[in-house]
Amino acid sequence: DEGDLAGADEVLLELRVMYDRGRLNTAETLRLWQFYANFAALEEKYADAIIYQELILDMDEDALTPEARESALLLLGQLNYAVEDYYGAIDAYLEYLDFALEQYINVYQRISIAYYTMEEYTNALPYILEYMDQTRAQGEQVDKNTYELARSLYLLLEDYVNTLQITREMIVLFREPSDWELMANILGAME
Repeated sequence: DEGDLAGADEVLLELRVMYDRGRLNTAETLRLWQFYANFAALEEKYADAIIYQELILDMDEDALTPEARESALLLLGQLNYAVEDYYGAIDAYLEYLDFALEQYINVYQRISIAYYTMEEYTNALPYILEYMDQTRAQGEQVDKNTYELARSLYLLLEDYVNTLQITREMIVLFREPSDWELMANILGAME
């Protein structure tokens, strides 16, 4: 908290020596790996942070609380995403979704974007639609960028019926002339 990264590193090294000598219990070991992961992420050493998150997830289930496992999976997904390991991010996010009792719904959006980036449009579509549904279920409005991603996916999959429907929704919600123009093009493609 005081910004003394060198001091923090020194303490972590002392704790690492204690770990190497078997002098830390499982709760202390968990905290050690969490500190190392956070420290590495702060220094933008994402590959190192990934290693520490994986060490956390490899811990015995009795030693790892559900909250700690959930947090580690979410962070592992974010870190893999940061280093553009999209399959690693997707795997971590999917495991997080299976495990978490109260899910962070932006994970659906991130999975969709990861698949989109890898040009796996069929895989991307259900996740962006789920994100949109859950956003609405929380009483929030879906933003225009999310609508545009969903529409792009429908277009890329040549699903013109759903492209037309989502464009109609966008016209009502966002009132942008470019959406009217696109709707005319979609209708032309549908003959």
